[in-house]
Amino acid sequence: MYLHGASLPTMKKVLSLLVAFVFLQVQSWALSGGPVFLHNGNPSIIGTYGGVLIPQSSTSTPATLQPASIGIFSMSVPETGISAGVAIVFVNGVAFIGQIAGIGDGDKGTIQGLIAGESNFTVTIGTQQFNINAQGSFKAKVIQGSSGAFTPAPAGSGNGAASSSSSSTPSTSSEVGSTNSARLTGTAEIGTFFRVNTITGEPLIDVVVTYAIDGIKQNNVPANVTTVPFNFTGGGSGS
Repeated sequence: MYLHGASLPTMKKVLSLLVAFVFLQVQSWALSGGPVFLHNGNPSIIGTYGGVLIPQSSTSTPATLQPASIGIFSMSVPETGISAGVAIVFVNGVAFIGQIAGIGDGDKGTIQGLIAGESNFTVTIGTQQFNINAQGSFKAKVIQGSSGAFTPAPAGSGNGAASSSSSSTPSTSSEVGSTNSARLTGTAEIGTFFRVNTITGEPLIDVVVTYAIDGIKQNNVPANVTTVPFNFTGGGSGS
């Protein structure tokens, strides 16, 4: 084919530019292991997250917050519908196992919702015993974190011979269990009761704990998070 008015060197330059453009476009599509961004520049909120709830402050009776007040969670954020997962929260040493659920806003890059759990710790009302529960809310934002977050020790570093080289061993996305460096940050406020009104039977909120959320996107694909890897041991009671 011959185009009138275009010299062969000129056509070669045009074709070279087109090939370069196509090559760069294909390369960008092929970066499945890199962060997924929306048109607004924020990382996509869709995926599976894991994180820690770190206690910051509390309003309690008595007003103390024991070291055994921390939580962990795993949550799936789908493209449509309710985000859901599981959570284990410790409030002053008492474990609450339950669910975390919320709604994601892709435009704002936020996830807001509820956390609720039940303990085997019981309170007595008259002659009956009831398990106590914890309920609260959270608000978190998906942000682009720095690379290399949650870097693990390399395989075999459990022995002395291998641990000496751990600092020089680079980590990969498959090692850290994350397809990008998107992180989840925010706050959660959870209240629970250890006493009841002996006249009305209503729970008396004894402890309200504010937690900082420190999480990471572990996969760009929403997983079905339903299993809690934790069992109660022993029991407790209150009055």
